Amino acid sequence: MFRFNNGTIVTNENCIGCNYCISQCSIMGANVSATRNGKKIIAVDSDKCNHCGKCIALCIHDARELVDDTDQFFDDLKSGEKISLIIDPSFYFAYGEKAYQISQYFHKLGVEKIYDSSFGSEITIWATVKYLKDNYDKPTREKAFIVNNCPAFINVVEMKYPQLINKVIPVQSGPFCTAIYAHKYLKDTNKIAYLGPCIAKKDEILTSNTHGNINYNLTYKHVWQKIKDIDFSGYKPYYSDIKSIGFGRFTIRTGFYKMMISRFFSVKEVTMVHSGAGDPTFKKILMYTDTEYDNLQPLLAEVYACNQGCFEGPGAETSVYKKGENFSRFLKEFKEYFEHFEPATTDYIKSTQTLFEKFKDFDFEDFKRDFTERYIQPYHISESVYNDIFNSMLKTTEEKRHIDCGMCGYKTCKNMATAIAYSYNKKENCIHYMNDEMMHRLYTDTVANCPNRTAFVEKVTEIISQNPDKKYRLYCGDINKYKVINELFGSEIGDAVLRTISSKFNEMFTGIGWYARITSGQFAIFLEETIDNIQKIMNLKSFDCSALGINYPITMRFGFYSMQDNNDEKDHSVMNMLNSAILAMDQKITQQENTYCAFTQGLKKKQHDEAKLSSLMKSALDNNEFILWFQPQYSTSSNKLVGAEALCRWINNEGQIISPAIFIPVTEKNGFIRYLDKEIWRKAFGTLRRWIDEGYDPVPISINISRVSLESDGIYYTIKYLKDEYNIPPELVHFEITESAYIGDEGNFLQRINLIRSLGFKIAMDDFGNGYSSLNSLKDIPIDIIKLDMGFLNDKNALTQTNLENSALQNRGGTIISSVIRMAQKLKYITVAEGVENQEQAKFLKSIGCDIIQGFLYAKPMPEEAFIKLLKEKDKQFDLNFYRENEKFDIAKFINPTTQESYVFDHFVGAALIVEYNVEKAHTTIMRTNNKTKELFGVKDRSFDVINNLFSRFVQSVNGKAMKEAFEKATQTMDEVMCEVRIHNLSKHDVKHIRSHIWQINTNKSSFVFYILFEDISEFKNLEESLEK
Repeated sequence: MFRFNNGTIVTNENCIGCNYCISQCSIMGANVSATRNGKKIIAVDSDKCNHCGKCIALCIHDARELVDDTDQFFDDLKSGEKISLIIDPSFYFAYGEKAYQISQYFHKLGVEKIYDSSFGSEITIWATVKYLKDNYDKPTREKAFIVNNCPAFINVVEMKYPQLINKVIPVQSGPFCTAIYAHKYLKDTNKIAYLGPCIAKKDEILTSNTHGNINYNLTYKHVWQKIKDIDFSGYKPYYSDIKSIGFGRFTIRTGFYKMMISRFFSVKEVTMVHSGAGDPTFKKILMYTDTEYDNLQPLLAEVYACNQGCFEGPGAETSVYKKGENFSRFLKEFKEYFEHFEPATTDYIKSTQTLFEKFKDFDFEDFKRDFTERYIQPYHISESVYNDIFNSMLKTTEEKRHIDCGMCGYKTCKNMATAIAYSYNKKENCIHYMNDEMMHRLYTDTVANCPNRTAFVEKVTEIISQNPDKKYRLYCGDINKYKVINELFGSEIGDAVLRTISSKFNEMFTGIGWYARITSGQFAIFLEETIDNIQKIMNLKSFDCSALGINYPITMRFGFYSMQDNNDEKDHSVMNMLNSAILAMDQKITQQENTYCAFTQGLKKKQHDEAKLSSLMKSALDNNEFILWFQPQYSTSSNKLVGAEALCRWINNEGQIISPAIFIPVTEKNGFIRYLDKEIWRKAFGTLRRWIDEGYDPVPISINISRVSLESDGIYYTIKYLKDEYNIPPELVHFEITESAYIGDEGNFLQRINLIRSLGFKIAMDDFGNGYSSLNSLKDIPIDIIKLDMGFLNDKNALTQTNLENSALQNRGGTIISSVIRMAQKLKYITVAEGVENQEQAKFLKSIGCDIIQGFLYAKPMPEEAFIKLLKEKDKQFDLNFYRENEKFDIAKFINPTTQESYVFDHFVGAALIVEYNVEKAHTTIMRTNNKTKELFGVKDRSFDVINNLFSRFVQSVNGKAMKEAFEKATQTMDEVMCEVRIHNLSKHDVKHIRSHIWQINTNKSSFVFYILFEDISEFKNLEESLEK
């Protein structure tokens, strides 16, 4: 429910929130910025408004309306309520002779008595003169001097200046003196209504200090709206039921009340007149109360909130008379009155005697009035609060805090801040804040809370133009795998990472440079090219986001443009430098730390070459310039042809071969790889179909799938269409994928791979060991073949020692690749090593059990015609389902903690155990365990001997019977043997269900060595048991 607009003055639907009413109001808080039905308005808080009505007169939008008792008055008359009416003297000046006809109209409606308030004004003057003369000799501080003739002014005194309450002459105003006289002296028991131009009279009616003598406040404006269509020519005049002396009629206009009072005092007495109820008026009046200026306190001060007093109050209806017509009537009556009473006006003593004689039967106490303090001490606003408000308004300098334009309605910016502190207004009503905020939003990245691209470009342009002799560097950095961060941790954390980086840049570069977020995960930095600045940014290795739950360092790849290094470059515009830095940043990427790469003219040439290359690709595809070549693959055991990899070659119409190392990266950048993949797949399927149809016995062809193509769900349907269209046996096609494609979109990736495998095709993981390799990939990704990256064997000298295998294993790369191949064998993966270039590599790969070799040592990529010749030689064909001879593992490598096998066993294979099993004695001896196994069994704090004894006893126990039986079975096969047992965790004291995967890895006459991998299936078993119940 709207909590404003419930008093004497209300804001209507015309309000546009222009703030003009605020600027003209004498009380802060009376006008409140609010929203009604989604529209900004300036509402009225009646608890703080003094109801002077100035805003009604000033609002050019007619957005302010007054509320009075006119409707209630007419309704009560109609229902038979007995009412008398007091009419303000201004009514007679405004309506002239028609005023008396209107009085007759009211009388006929049921108004019993009509009183001219002029008589009450004369009572007020008598009572005021009496008070002033009775207290004349009292000390200044004990005497009142402010006239009570304006309720709007008295409202301000009671609400804001309680120290002036005892300075208001304690006499009722003219209308209430009239009402008191009617009630007490004329014995009028009717309700009384007051008709006048004043809105604030309603407050005077409601206060207990006027004792309910008047019950209705009627304004000329609303009454005239009721009666404007009535023809009053047939109504006879009705004159007041009380007769005034005459001078009371003139007190309604500013200055004339003082003039009337002056008639009864010596000319040496000072009387003052003030207009307005704002701070300037009160500043003057408060001066009179200062002890330093006691002697300056006037005899009387007349104050009206309205400039013309009640002569033209906010409730007046000016449409009924011509301009100046009412004032001419006033002057005419005033002149006639003083011509008639001239002798009395020149002698203040005689005038006083005449006045007192007239009111000798009146009791001063009947017309006295008290005033009630309504002052509420405002909360103190500290400087820190002002500072916070100003900062929120983007007023961060003293100059901005003293603009004092007044457009908000307040005279000063501090007054506006005060209004905001008290919730009277909102910062959005400050035009300078809105302009600054608009500019702030234009130039600010709200996500990273830093300058944006637009701000950066403008600022850097300005710096360069103002400092033509200085040299600068522009850096552009992109967060590595920012998309992955958003996918793994959510966009909120991703945004927080941006803010963390922005905060770090702000800490590092404020005062020495300029930075901004450009887009997504990209930031730009602009620094003067000094040694200190260069070292400062180069020493930034990574960003710590552990507080966000990211427990690895966030890194960026930076490219930079140096004006010094590119001094011959004509275009040093910001956009050229920024684009150059962006071009450079992708040239050097690593996840371990921030990287920095300089832009060179060579990179620019490369960019131009790539753009030219991109422009030729579509026509090259249409002109069949992309053709298939094949690189044969050979078995290490027989040296026979067992397959080939289909490779794309670009041979243009002039016969020039464009290297795949040049055009493939470009196609991946520009997305053309999607079209190229489909073209190669189509040609590969078509070629196989043709070979079959021509009677050749083809070998399986490995076809590459790019990471980009794997991002689309449509890949399955494309491959299925090719399979159906060309009717190729699926065993003749292998699809190669890269492990990096798995990162970031694991779920969709696995789904697409499984769909392709469901068509019968084998999947090869290409370049395993390059970049993203992990044992999780072997576990999670459904593959059949591993293609090893021969970067592991880049130390060729290690393979040229006397003892070939031992020296290779001593080489770190050789050790790792040996371990990977052994694990792949156990997982029944076919292993392919590509990039084999010499005999030493081939011999080493054969010695460790690699299945297939591909490389220049055997054959370079060749066109189809050359490959067909190989196919025709039947003796070089080989069945992929060859028999793989079982090998004995070198157990010493697992027992020795310094070997690569030992490291893999400890950290990557889960809970595992190597056990020697004596068949004759049915006895187990643990040869090696890892921490995961100790945690599973709850024996992490036990010694090795204790663990060995516990395991041996377990195998001999009833609970270990299934494992013992599995050991017996494993002695008869090289395949995996599984069993399930229940164990008691000795640290957590709970029961666990364990599935054991057992492989025989070595043997002698009476003992076997088993490799055991433990799998905790407790959760599944518990669920199964609960369902059975």
